[in-house]
Amino acid sequence: MFEDVHWNDDGFDAIETAVFGGYIGWEKSTDGLEYFYPDRPVTREELAKTVFLIGDFTPSANTDIADIGTCEEPRIVQTLVDQGIFTLEQGNFNPKRAVTNNEILTALQMVAD
Repeated sequence: MFEDVHWNDDGFDAIETAVFGGYIGWEKSTDGLEYFYPDRPVTREELAKTVFLIGDFTPSANTDIADIGTCEEPRIVQTLVDQGIFTLEQGNFNPKRAVTNNEILTALQMVAD
């Protein structure tokens, strides 16, 4: 399936499930090969998409987000910022910034509560 994750790798089943479930992305190269990029950092927007899919959120648009126009999924970002799942950094969401492990755990804990 993926050129960069072998089917017998320890995490393959979890990766395959998450990809097919739409929780995380993958890419198809111009030559038709598929890549997961397991060593690439997760961005804030990628985490937001995953959190949105596993949670139950009501959309609203109360918070001004200066860089909402740079987001691929502005509705998801807006909803999660409004719900307090993500905080802004000087008014910006910074969708392409890599998340820390602590940010991942915090977001998932907030969804679980």
